[in-house]
Amino acid sequence: MVRGQWRDPSARTETLGVYAVRWVVERELSDRTRELYLGLLERQVLPSLGNIDLTLITPPRVRAWRQDLLESGTGASTVAKAYRLLRAVMNTAVDDEVIGRNPCRIKGAGVEPSGDWCRGCLGFGRCGVGTLPGL
Repeated sequence: MVRGQWRDPSARTETLGVYAVRWVVERELSDRTRELYLGLLERQVLPSLGNIDLTLITPPRVRAWRQDLLESGTGASTVAKAYRLLRAVMNTAVDDEVIGRNPCRIKGAGVEPSGDWCRGCLGFGRCGVGTLPGL
């Protein structure tokens, strides 16, 4: 059931990959944002989740996907961006009544880690030099 409406459990919807790419294409985005979103999909989201039916993406699967990204060495900021994109796509799937509830429910997962700006880099990096005594 989705929002009180029965759905045939054997009826296939579509994969996250098909839905997510269409989600990006249908939006009025700057070229740079479109490129960013498609890159995040291609490199972080779709390799693990792209061939899965939208209705089969669950909170445990999302948690495992995110953890796999972090453990593979993907930067925390990139993981946060990918998570926010996946959450936005899944929010639209809820609005479209394709799924009943968004499986992206990890508190704080879409927040990029903050760090002290490095005075040694004149505020343009986070190398840690500015935390040394005297800087």
